[in-house]
Amino acid sequence: MSDAILEIKNLKTYFKTRKGLNPAVDGISFNIEAGKITALVGESGSGKSMTAMSILGLVPQPAGKIMPESEIWFEDQDLTKLSERTLAKIRGNEISMIFQEPMTSLNPVYTIGKQLMEPLRIHQKMSKADARALALKYLEMVRVPDPERRMSSYPHQLSGGLRQRVMIAMAMVCKPKVIIADEPTTALDVTIQAQILKLLKDVQEQLNTAILFITHDLGVVAELCDDVCVMYAGQIVEKATVEMLFENPSHPYTAGLLKSLPRVDDDVDMLYSIEGMVPNLINIPEGCRFASRCPKAMEKCREKEPPKVMIETGHEVHCWLYE
Repeated sequence: MSDAILEIKNLKTYFKTRKGLNPAVDGISFNIEAGKITALVGESGSGKSMTAMSILGLVPQPAGKIMPESEIWFEDQDLTKLSERTLAKIRGNEISMIFQEPMTSLNPVYTIGKQLMEPLRIHQKMSKADARALALKYLEMVRVPDPERRMSSYPHQLSGGLRQRVMIAMAMVCKPKVIIADEPTTALDVTIQAQILKLLKDVQEQLNTAILFITHDLGVVAELCDDVCVMYAGQIVEKATVEMLFENPSHPYTAGLLKSLPRVDDDVDMLYSIEGMVPNLINIPEGCRFASRCPKAMEKCREKEPPKVMIETGHEVHCWLYE
């Protein structure tokens, strides 16, 4: 894909456990395009956050390992083959991340100003005065009230919404080419969530940054994103544009996720839920990993891995139904 700024090819991230290797991410491939927001969707434990950590080279060592056949291409460099020192120059400068819970991501003993200025001093080699001026500019851009005073505040002195705005400012301050947002609105109430989503969209349009948006909320995906990858049990089961996915959800898991969304025009006593549990990734079942929960499962679904099928241009599904 000519517009792809980040290409993930056959990414496998495994963890050593007492019972054997646990494939947290198992052979996924997708592209992130410049100037677009790509969603990575799936329930808890599907491998979304570990995909983000793998891209940034933050997989916990020595238990975790990115397998040798994995490739993560960014600007003609395979990130999986770079040294930690080279990766550190890219991390936070050209690829940055907004974490799910800002209180655990911001350093409690440093002021907001010091934490905003640090990447500018390290990566951009700015003077203290220039770094402070730019940090103030970005606090204003993310609409933090009274930014001058907030520069001297500590994380515990800010509300959850303000802390998340600071995290967005920190992610943007070096003008990265890619921002990874790992469920950045999960810990916030609905009104603040809407403000943060609008802010992310505005930032993406102003800087023409590519965003990988990790979430389990399909309502947010519909509102914010351009492309979607649906993950289940460490694998991608469907890839499409937002319009294609919502008009024609083709994998039974995707259809189940959409069916479980509450709707204002539906008068139901109980919301739909997908029966069963996600399989244990230490003892992976044969065939399709969703087969035990799938209402359309056939015999071969339990015997062989499903093929990759292109339903239409830009819409890919891994399912025997479309063989």
